[in-house]
Amino acid sequence: MNSIITVNHNDCLSCRACELSCPKNAIDMVENEEGFLYPNINGNCIECGVCRKKCPIITHSPFRQDKTSYLVQNKDTKVLKKSTSGGFFRAIGDEIIDSNGVVFGAAYDEQLNVYQKKVVKKEDLKDLQGSKYVESDTKDSYKDVKKLLEDGVNVLYTGTACQIAGLNSFLGKEYENLITVDIICHGVPSRKLFHAYCDYRTRKFNDELKNVIFRDKESSGWTARNTKIIFIGKAKKKYVRGILDPYFAAFIRGETYRESCYKCLYQNSLFYRPADFSIGDFFEIDKVAPEKNNKLGLSLVIVNSNKGRRVFELIKDKVYFEKIKEEDYLYIKSNIIVPSSRPIGRNNIYENIDSLDYYNSYKESKWWYRIKWYSIESLKKMYSIIKFVIRKK
Repeated sequence: MNSIITVNHNDCLSCRACELSCPKNAIDMVENEEGFLYPNINGNCIECGVCRKKCPIITHSPFRQDKTSYLVQNKDTKVLKKSTSGGFFRAIGDEIIDSNGVVFGAAYDEQLNVYQKKVVKKEDLKDLQGSKYVESDTKDSYKDVKKLLEDGVNVLYTGTACQIAGLNSFLGKEYENLITVDIICHGVPSRKLFHAYCDYRTRKFNDELKNVIFRDKESSGWTARNTKIIFIGKAKKKYVRGILDPYFAAFIRGETYRESCYKCLYQNSLFYRPADFSIGDFFEIDKVAPEKNNKLGLSLVIVNSNKGRRVFELIKDKVYFEKIKEEDYLYIKSNIIVPSSRPIGRNNIYENIDSLDYYNSYKESKWWYRIKWYSIESLKKMYSIIKFVIRKK
């Protein structure tokens, strides 16, 4: 059997477990034409086979299946407003920091590159809050985590399920002082595509971009899913209706993900998850219990392990929570059990990424696109009013 990692590019997760495990630094992560990172073997390889043993695709990391599910909302309104959904991550992050621990999660750097940032102060947890709809670079974070764990430090690591699986494979054993949280996600676009979008926004508003906040609650609440774009100069900030924002709309349509996302191992009918917790938004509350939707944001939290249950007991006083049965959400929150479908539109985006024109590719300003969206929204509101009237009778 081949001792060198030979994962098909369409399967690779870009977790860096192979690169960071190689004793000879024989693996380089190289960006392809779409802007995704893939391992490349250089001349130092001695064919020891470590990379194969550490690859979560070749050697599956352990899955956690003993689940308890909750609807959760942080009691701190200030935290809740800064959170994409119910603020569960911040509650558990605060607990870890209070124990002199360290938290890792997705953050922007000054160039708006997304990476797994290490945080040791509560005030810096805000950098890890909120959705970043772009692939986060794990960089050397797995090595940092291992050293901290071996020094006895409590660590919280949050990321996509494939990043958690990569971390588990890299570590090779369980650590009682490690808590992991995987995000229930659709998939991840490339950094190259995101920067093309940032360039587009800079040109459109003729101002230097400072930050992009997807699904911002500030302007119209949780359900609006607006994109807030913050600039350095005169424009200050702009709000764009989520489905009319070209980058976010393409994300929701599933047109911009990494190839491996369309056959994700962690979104399947067996409901395997690699982390102690799985978290995601729960817009689907209106299909289960609409009277509980206060429009401030709600998280679905799935506790996957005994370790996770112990941590949940420590933080439950910081959140409102209610137990929920799997049958109440499993088949309406489809990305838990089924990967996103690969649409034809994906070919058009990445095949033309170097000459991508957001104006024309996504028809942001086309009248028919806006009419279609607002018509659907109006019908939804009308349906809700009719249901309310019927209930009153």
